[in-house]
Amino acid sequence: MCKLIIHIGYPKTATTSFQKGLFSELHNQGKIEYLNHLNKEVDFLGDIYCRDIVKYCTHGVKGSNYDNELKDIKNISKGISILSNENLSVFNDNFNWANYSNANNNANRIFEVFNEIFDEVHILISIRSQQTLIPSYYYQVYNHIIAERPLYKDARKWINDNFIDKLDEDRLFNFNSCYDKYVSIFGLKYVKVILFEDLKYNQNKVIDIVSNLLDMKKEKIEIIINSMISENVTEKHIDLVKSKTENYTLYSFLFSPIIRLIKNYLPTKLVHYLSNIRILFLVKNALNLRLNKTYKIKIIDKENISKIAERYKNENIILFEKIGRIEVINKYKY
Repeated sequence: MCKLIIHIGYPKTATTSFQKGLFSELHNQGKIEYLNHLNKEVDFLGDIYCRDIVKYCTHGVKGSNYDNELKDIKNISKGISILSNENLSVFNDNFNWANYSNANNNANRIFEVFNEIFDEVHILISIRSQQTLIPSYYYQVYNHIIAERPLYKDARKWINDNFIDKLDEDRLFNFNSCYDKYVSIFGLKYVKVILFEDLKYNQNKVIDIVSNLLDMKKEKIEIIINSMISENVTEKHIDLVKSKTENYTLYSFLFSPIIRLIKNYLPTKLVHYLSNIRILFLVKNALNLRLNKTYKIKIIDKENISKIAERYKNENIILFEKIGRIEVINKYKY
């Protein structure tokens, strides 16, 4: 039997730690096939590429390598394969960095691509309290956000437009609606949720879920996860103001306003097509002089954290009842 485990994120839930810690170590031990979503040789991913497949799942666009990647995946001989990419939980057909909606419909294309190849496809969703996730995510992708919509330098405006004022079914980071969508496509047995906070307070919950998914002894998974936690996983304090150094190129400085207009007024699929035109790569490389500047970012105030908590509270309660974790919903500030 061949099994695929797809770890879809979310961002800021120790996704990178799982990728470079747990999954990479299991791949190095020969226990799993670890699909390479970067399509380049890196020391923590495998040799079977899948970037164009991921792009199809998130945007509906089949790149030039799509068929070859699919062929290679069909020839996998190992019993367990893993694909871990947080873009699957965030990117969608209409994605842009300034205005978000949920990416739940990616579940349909993921099922379409992988269901006929593997005997079992399991979905692993990692989540984190929106009160810390959203500010942390804003800081991480701040440069992308303001490049597309400069008025979102005011984090309060970004939060209100994307997370407070949107309907429940449209909002990103509505974990309950994401869970329901994947359960409806893959079945209850094949969708698992792990909590970022458990990595700090109750590692056994994560170890139980992961060891069962991988059909491996808990003791082996425990050693790797404990090492991963001690080296990489921290629950950082969310400061109200942070310093950030922006690294950019002469190309982005000159062309960002034009690119912003194109993204705002052209369909997403056409934007992806235009971005693959060869002449643009040549211009981009020619203007690759790197520049940087440091500035202060006001992340979020307590009033907006309270708004986030209230906005997601009911959906979180419903989800935690479904997954049998209602006892920690207050402790973990969901």
